[in-house]
Amino acid sequence: MRHILTAALLVLLGTVALGSGSVSAARDGPVPFSAEYRVLYKGALAGKASISLSETDGLWQTRIVTEAKGLFWFLSKYINSTETSQFRAAEDGSIEPVSYRLDRPGQKKGRRLLRIDFLDDTVEVARDTGDPTLHPMPETGAWDRLSMLFSVPATVGERSEGDVILDIVSRHGPARKRLELLGRVTVATPAGEFNTLHMRYNTGKRTAEYWIATTDGGIPVKMLYREDGDDAGTLELTELSR
Repeated sequence: MRHILTAALLVLLGTVALGSGSVSAARDGPVPFSAEYRVLYKGALAGKASISLSETDGLWQTRIVTEAKGLFWFLSKYINSTETSQFRAAEDGSIEPVSYRLDRPGQKKGRRLLRIDFLDDTVEVARDTGDPTLHPMPETGAWDRLSMLFSVPATVGERSEGDVILDIVSRHGPARKRLELLGRVTVATPAGEFNTLHMRYNTGKRTAEYWIATTDGGIPVKMLYREDGDDAGTLELTELSR
């Protein structure tokens, strides 16, 4: 359940490799919004989530807050969390990440807090234990999993198939990841129907799928998480405000 609520927001942004070529984000930029989601676990209502995007003096901030409900509040140590990312958006649509913060109080020591700061040519990563570590910035750049969210349609363009390769920063530093483009489909949610780009991210035992609205600023409208092939959790959009 841990990745449907935090890592489930991992998508793509900036300059990435698509197949054997490269594509630069360059179309519509971010659009402020706030969105509410319901969280389902094996079909049962497990909690709620919210995502917001705002801009002040050229600095964008996106935040996701997840909250378990009922018995899941006691049974799950992964659902309750807050993530915040700050970034700058250039006129060409590219994103320059500035900082990232993750607060997961229910996690075990060493995973409760995470801070990532993007410096000129390095990435500084600090956890709630030990000293901060510095990692070289990859040549093609790197992004946290929230700052990457909002330029999916611009980055991919009109493509609907292929692989997306990008560097994502986690508590271990930057690492190259691959997402599969699965096509464009219409998805019905409690908040209405959306034209989406369908993507899948596979880490071995765990698989996450994303449906990203292509005409609504790259907002995620549905996310599905599987572990060992079994459906484990779903996020569905319930309300959207601009």
